[in-house]
Amino acid sequence: MLELVPGGFEEVDRAGRVELAAYTDRAGEMRIRAAFDVVSARPVDRSWAQRWQEFHRPVRVGGLWIGPPWEPAPRDELVVVVDPGRAFGTGAHRGGDAH
Repeated sequence: MLELVPGGFEEVDRAGRVELAAYTDRAGEMRIRAAFDVVSARPVDRSWAQRWQEFHRPVRVGGLWIGPPWEPAPRDELVVVVDPGRAFGTGAHRGGDAH
């Protein structure tokens, strides 16, 4: 997928199958259509670039405040700011039973 859509994509679990969602232009859509048998496309609301930020909230782990740059960081705690952009990812995924 990264070769087809270098800007990034996401995996979405859908009732026993995995959907690959890519935010791309028409050229990227055509590359995807050439590579996969089943493809659907639809326009995306232009506010998606800001709306995704609603899902990323700070957490406190082991004495650290970990949060995105748009959330105000506390002054009296150790702070780690993670920008959950396309290149870095969100950090919200977990493997196995890890918490």
